[in-house]
Amino acid sequence: MKNNILNNKLKWSLTLLFLLFLTLPFACETILIEATITGKVVNGETTQPVEGAFVRAIGFSESVETDSVGDYTLLL
Repeated sequence: MKNNILNNKLKWSLTLLFLLFLTLPFACETILIEATITGKVVNGETTQPVEGAFVRAIGFSESVETDSVGDYTLLL
């Protein structure tokens, strides 16, 4: 009886472990999705494009500099 309970617990533990390893690649793929943010930086008073401004998304270390017409593309 005691061995039977232990065998059932071991079977459930191995099943859960197998399911965890089976779903892990999908969880990692969801986390590693990339995003592209594009935009334009302009002076708030003159609405002229701002060249050489650095743009960074909050919570990310990647940054990019605007081009001669204020445009940027930030890959996250």
